Amino acid sequence: MSDQSSSPSLTAGSRGSCSPAITRPTWLLSTITDFDERMKAIGTTNSGEDGPNHTFAQLAESYYGKRPQLLSLLQDLYNSYVALCNRYINALAKRDGANCAELESLDLGEHGEIEYSEVHSSLSYQKPYLSSEVGTTELGVKNVENDRSMEESYKKIQLLENLLEILESERMIREGQNADLEIQVAALVEQNQMLSNEKELMKCRVSEQAKSAWKTREEGCVEELTSKIRELEKRVLELEKENKEYCRKIMKREMELENEDEDEGRSEISFGCFRFGKLKRGSRRRADVKKMNIFKDGH
Repeated sequence: MSDQSSSPSLTAGSRGSCSPAITRPTWLLSTITDFDERMKAIGTTNSGEDGPNHTFAQLAESYYGKRPQLLSLLQDLYNSYVALCNRYINALAKRDGANCAELESLDLGEHGEIEYSEVHSSLSYQKPYLSSEVGTTELGVKNVENDRSMEESYKKIQLLENLLEILESERMIREGQNADLEIQVAALVEQNQMLSNEKELMKCRVSEQAKSAWKTREEGCVEELTSKIRELEKRVLELEKENKEYCRKIMKREMELENEDEDEGRSEISFGCFRFGKLKRGSRRRADVKKMNIFKDGH
């Protein structure tokens, strides 16, 4: 930048008669110093982050942190270069105007034709130089623009590559997580199948226990009914035995009464005054027969 800024002045000085040595201006020195400090700061930061212990995430974070500084530095360089080109073009235009003023102030005398031919030859010599300088300036501006677009494209490509690496790493992580989830799902499905089988087994056991309890209950009821039936049968046998005994006693009593009646009938002929005793015994016998009939009906 300093060489390009000084080249027009040096050229102009060489074409003049005797001009003093041109030094760099203060604003140019301050600008160069500022750029040097910023470049050193960025270079120091980069040298501290190039170690093998830094991870990709740290490098990406550092890149995104320095990106505004780089863009700002590049923008300042571009603006300074464009300003330098404009000043260079303005200097060339001023020099061209000064040459034209010198031509107008020339005195046409005896050697007017010779002086005019010399000035014309001088201008004809300077026109290709001016056109080449302007073309070089335009080419420099275009090169700067192309370099800037190329730099931006390169940064975009790097950014896309970094994003692609991040996405690839995330994809690998997601694949690992999906594999773990598939294993967990398979384990849960197997556990669910085991629980279903255990549930069916428990249902079968509960059904068997219910059947066993019902069977036990039925057996208990049957045994209880059987014991009650046996008790009733025993009671019936006892009642039948008592009934038979009672009937036997009644029959015995009837036989005794009949025998007594026969004896009384035989003695009634000779003892007519005892008729009343016979009637009394006959009424007693009929009462006993009536009781026996009532007992038979009840059983």
